[in-house]
Formats: sequence, C-alpha cells, structure tokens
Amino acid sequence: MGLDEFRKKFFALRGQNKVQVKKHAWRDHPKRNFTEIEILNIVRGIGQIRPNVAATALPGSFVFHAKDDDDADCEIVVLIEEVAISGHPQGASEWIIICSAYRQDKV
Repeated sequence: MGLDEFRKKFFALRGQNKVQVKKHAWRDHPKRNFTEIEILNIVRGIGQIRPNVAATALPGSFVFHAKDDDDADCEIVVLIEEVAISGHPQGASEWIIICSAYRQDKV
C-alpha cells in the first residue's frame, strides 16, 4: 500500500475509533514512560504519516510523527490490518494496529 492510500485509510479508521494498541508498544518498554491511553491520545491528535524506513521495519508499516503533552517528539509505528471480529457480519474489519512507540528524550 502506498503512502497516499495508507493516509486515507488511517484517517478514516481513526475517525471510526478503530485503533488497537499492542501491549508491546507500552508494556514491554516501561522506560519509554507510555501508557496505553497516552498512545491512543497521541494517535488521535495532530501528526504526520511517513514511511517506516528503519532497517528493522515491519513490512507495510508506517510511522506517525507527533508530539506528546510535554511537547516531546514521538514516533508511533502503525499498521492497517484485517482483524477478525466474532459476530461481525463480514467476519473481519480493518483496524489501525499500533505496534510500538518511541519518545525522544528532552534535553
């Protein structure tokens, strides 16, 4: 999926509140001082979507660049995936999946 198509889907799904945070994004890295709610609030705020060009990037992932409440730069790695939902008429629906979150240390 290209950047333009990803942006379009990202903002549409975000507007529908279809966002899931993997526990790896906040629980596996307590030194980053994120909570699940804080990550959700950052993703719901103002930011830019860019390609994920990291050497260890997940295929199909992008990075949401934003600021936290303390004005520190944050990078949130996001995917758009089909998620199976029991009882859903179509069986699955696209969701934003937050894989990891990074916060730049303030100097």
